[in-house]
Amino acid sequence: MRAGFSALSQDRLLLDCRAALASVQALLDKERRVAGARACLSASDAVVAGNPASSLGHYIAAYANAILGEEDKLSSHLFRSWAIAPNELWLAALRARLFQEWPNMLGKVQPAVLDSDLRVLGTTEEGKKMLAQWYLSVPASRSVIAGAIDALAEQYRAAFVAELKEQANEMQ
Repeated sequence: MRAGFSALSQDRLLLDCRAALASVQALLDKERRVAGARACLSASDAVVAGNPASSLGHYIAAYANAILGEEDKLSSHLFRSWAIAPNELWLAALRARLFQEWPNMLGKVQPAVLDSDLRVLGTTEEGKKMLAQWYLSVPASRSVIAGAIDALAEQYRAAFVAELKEQANEMQ
């Protein structure tokens, strides 16, 4: 896989990688997913080599490394993605979803990354819904999510609690 010269074509390739690696077909076929992760890692490495400030390139490298079980590389790329774009909602959501898929990474990545991303998510309607669903479905994540939400202003904490109650009631 090779990206074009423009940033748009590079981002498109990287987003296609993310979609392919997260697809139902990839989730059901581990060998195919690993092969895809290697190809996407190669593509993200090429993008990052040409543009070290590609937060999406670093995120895709982290995601591919998660699939390949390369925790140190995952952590390094995830940190770089966050350091380059700490307040980009869509990237914060992607990085948080990585922790949803690999909850064992919660304590292995620099806490500032996840905490910051969770706080960004906690200030938006879509993010609040995502966090409430995650909170309810993965008990091991509750203390991390609660810690990030507690650092927000009262209006965001109250909105999160209301969303949490609403989703919990819908589950019953």
